[in-house]
Amino acid sequence: MDINSITKPLFGEAKDVVITWFSVLSQGPKAIEKLDLGASSTVLFALRFLLYVALIDFAVAIPFLVSSGVKYDDEVFIAASLATNYIESLSVALILYGALKLFGGKGRVEECVAAFCLLSAYLPLAAILRLPTVPIQVRAIDTSANFPEAIRQSAVSLLQLSHWDLAVFLLSDLLATAVFVLFFINVFRCFRRLHALPKLKALLAFALGLLCAFGFVMAFLMPFEGAIDRAFGSK
Repeated sequence: MDINSITKPLFGEAKDVVITWFSVLSQGPKAIEKLDLGASSTVLFALRFLLYVALIDFAVAIPFLVSSGVKYDDEVFIAASLATNYIESLSVALILYGALKLFGGKGRVEECVAAFCLLSAYLPLAAILRLPTVPIQVRAIDTSANFPEAIRQSAVSLLQLSHWDLAVFLLSDLLATAVFVLFFINVFRCFRRLHALPKLKALLAFALGLLCAFGFVMAFLMPFEGAIDRAFGSK
């Protein structure tokens, strides 16, 4: 087998991913407006793009997994973490799609999933910005079985920080939150266009979808993520 037949597709994929990344970060929804989001080739690329985003999120979290004593290099742990991250993103996309569809939206599920996956280019930036907050969040998740308890543990940890560390934490959290808000604003704009809904109705549907998605993640995925970290912890 010719080595070029293997490396050429890989380099082509890497180039497409990088171009998509910078296009979305610089142009937002306009970067994907002209794409045929319903085409199978676009949907498959978007799903792979989301996998690359999940890989970057995992790589960014490695230093803190190490400090938490988690066996991050275990193949089962890597697979479980990536699967959880991937399922979380797809679940949010599907819940938002369903909410707008419930309000009379005309968009197709494959278009909305593809759009969400491509717009996830913002998420690695948010993951990097929130690096100073990760140790506290990881500690809260690892020692808690539910969301209210995790919030309580986070508050306890924050009270123990110095003024400087607290300032860094708040600034990091603020910047990361700003990127998340920008991400969801762009998802809203794209979903509204795909569903062809009036602005007010689209806002109500999107808000309902976000609320349902938040509840799903906190009730099911967050405890599962904490259980994975505890199962593979060495401490």
